[in-house]
Amino acid sequence: MISESEWRQIDDVVFDIYQAENVRDLRLRFLERMKQLVPHEISVFDLKGRRRGRDVFFDPVTTTIEKKALDSYYDEFIEKDYTSWATSQMGDIVAYRDSDFISDGMRQKSEFYQKWMRPMGVVYGCGINVFSHGVGFATVTFARDEGEGDFTDKELDILSVTARHLGEKFHQLYPVGVSYRGRGGSLENFNELYGLTAREAGICEMVCSGLLPAEIAASLTISTSTVNRHLANIYQKTGAGNRSTLLRKALRSLGKDAVFD
Repeated sequence: MISESEWRQIDDVVFDIYQAENVRDLRLRFLERMKQLVPHEISVFDLKGRRRGRDVFFDPVTTTIEKKALDSYYDEFIEKDYTSWATSQMGDIVAYRDSDFISDGMRQKSEFYQKWMRPMGVVYGCGINVFSHGVGFATVTFARDEGEGDFTDKELDILSVTARHLGEKFHQLYPVGVSYRGRGGSLENFNELYGLTAREAGICEMVCSGLLPAEIAASLTISTSTVNRHLANIYQKTGAGNRSTLLRKALRSLGKDAVFD
């Protein structure tokens, strides 16, 4: 049963959710708050959208995972993560723990566990599906070591309570769901036409959503200089000499003017 003290902490979490000025600060503050309520070693809060009929996860924020490990997850292991598939099949399930849908034996034999979780020193995982009004917005994942044991029913109850408020806040901000590209239609044809890599395509779409290099760097947890290198490659491939020309070319492919509404 959730104690009176824990309910007071939950109240603080909920207050932070509705007072947050932007999605990034909301997510970072949420992860920080949850360290006390649901003890864990690592956590990540990413956004969720749809592309080509599939769920896509992007723009992760974390206070506990080093950049190299985080990059390796999204570049190499996300397709091997059994939780990514399972959460996409969960419907209206809000909070879950890995052990509810995969046995210890299967989990420990998986490439994801052997090559990503185990080197991170974590064994048990749980998470939140952030959704509201039938729209999925984000996922939050927590993991901890063997010594702390698996996540408890009470901890899942705490996550479920906070997840409902997260869903309502996201629905206020993005009534039809979070878009990976920001606004407008799909840039997939544009990206394929010019042979942009997945990372270049993502950065191109973030540019078209109005983000500056420093903001893109913060969203992707990479350096601004790395973003600028990707932009230089994008300019070369597309024949756009600068940001303005890239915007015009990309938005023209969507049938839009290079003006953000």
